[in-house]
Amino acid sequence: MENSTMKKLTYIILAALAMATTGCRSHKHLTHPTANDSTTVTTTKPDEKPIRLDTIQNVVFRHYSANFSCRVDGIDVNGQIRMTHDSIIWVSINKIIELGRVVLTPTRVQGYVKIMDKYFDGTYDELRKRWGIDIDYATMEALLLGNCPAGCSKTKEPKRDNDTVTLWYSQKSTTTGQQRQLTLKKGFKSKRLLSAEATSPTPKQQIKLKYSNVTNISGQLLPTTIDVEINSTRIKTTTQLTLTKTTVNKPQSYPFSIPKRYKKI
Repeated sequence: MENSTMKKLTYIILAALAMATTGCRSHKHLTHPTANDSTTVTTTKPDEKPIRLDTIQNVVFRHYSANFSCRVDGIDVNGQIRMTHDSIIWVSINKIIELGRVVLTPTRVQGYVKIMDKYFDGTYDELRKRWGIDIDYATMEALLLGNCPAGCSKTKEPKRDNDTVTLWYSQKSTTTGQQRQLTLKKGFKSKRLLSAEATSPTPKQQIKLKYSNVTNISGQLLPTTIDVEINSTRIKTTTQLTLTKTTVNKPQSYPFSIPKRYKKI
């Protein structure tokens, strides 16, 4: 597998992990919803307040795991994602045999590619400088689950079109200090995200995610298909992540060790 393909694969997995689980109620009333939190839609009377359009129903979890599959440059790969909220994201990538692993924490990114005997170990700022990826742990964790990212500020009023509500936010990048622009679409009734688009000025990048084929896990709706489109100065690609065997709140291990013979990328 060529280096360019491995870079694309790593970028796609990072972006899909892309892209913590805090509520988005105009971002002035941040809350942590319960698994059964919902809003009843009723007809507004003259003396009642209008129905809020910016309420997003987030997935509440402590532990998460799922198997995934996707195609990169015509190559089918699969693997597993494991996660503990606000702590760690662990990914194993396979093609018949394991190709490598990636571990993300709130402050660091580590990963290795077995067939290249190479590894990466650095901060999110180093990741940005090397591959042009402007992302952070909390945003990756949130968008993987179809949750609203933290640290967002409303830039204009939400707009409803039948059962779809569009919301516009800005979010300060923790690596560059600049503002990302986020456009989120959610279901009016379900209050779950249907899509997310994140645009960064420096490095110039645009990441689009579309969520579909949700499954009910312990009373919460989680996406099982995520379409990913990436446009940046270094990578332009699309893929579709298919998630299966999803579990929530079942503790798991995170085995990770970089062999001593591997060379740093």
